[in-house]
Amino acid sequence: MEPPSELPSLLSSLKQGKLMQALQKLTEAAKDLLPLGVQLRLVPKPDPELMWWLGNVARFTPDIAKLEEYKWQLIFAPDELKRDHVKHDLLGADAQFKIMGYTSKNYQFWDTKNPLEGAVPLEVGKDHTQLPGYPPVTRIKGEIFAIRPQRFIDLDNHKQNGIEYFRRRVPLVVPYRKVLFLKDHSLDPAFGVTTAINRQEYSGSSVTTSEETTCIIRAWMYIGVPQHWDPILSTYDHGHVEVFSAKNRKWLEDYYSIRRPQLPPK
Repeated sequence: MEPPSELPSLLSSLKQGKLMQALQKLTEAAKDLLPLGVQLRLVPKPDPELMWWLGNVARFTPDIAKLEEYKWQLIFAPDELKRDHVKHDLLGADAQFKIMGYTSKNYQFWDTKNPLEGAVPLEVGKDHTQLPGYPPVTRIKGEIFAIRPQRFIDLDNHKQNGIEYFRRRVPLVVPYRKVLFLKDHSLDPAFGVTTAINRQEYSGSSVTTSEETTCIIRAWMYIGVPQHWDPILSTYDHGHVEVFSAKNRKWLEDYYSIRRPQLPPK
């Protein structure tokens, strides 16, 4: 038996996420397979809310049930999701800024020149060859937020999770210093106080910090899908995000960072 003629059109609708059209075409295809005189009983029209959930949530955020097992999720924002940038509101009004961080891996960070689309981080392989004019391969600096899991529904839809970007938990390097509060200045010769007699004349700080150290935390990050972006990005139409050089940091050399946009004139 040959497959019904509607089958290619049905598969095309499913790939495009057009569920209602796919159901209608499936019904027409089933009619051709039934014996003569047999009536096809149609199912009731699907609920609109269910269809929206299937077309948006299930398509771009299939792991929403797992995400909602926690009250908060960490997300790394190096692009248009940063504070004072155009899409920061997608993180939600109750988003909590935690700390600045750097990717532990190196990426190419393309600038699409479109503030609404943001920049595109792309992974590179071990056998990567740096081509002239292409973005350098280095770390990315960004902001780490705690957000509600439900926010990923809008975020994944905006980023077209699985099509244009894929969302992945990545390790991030977070620098920090320990703070030491000195109860008695005379106990620390480094403060220039050696006896209790001149303590009253001391006007320095009673707080000192340790040398900078780092820790690793994990957060969600959106990374570009090469199959989508490779045909689009080029050195002719696109550039790369600005690269900065770190000073006096053994663990960090160069890194990408998007500047805060200029405020509109008053």
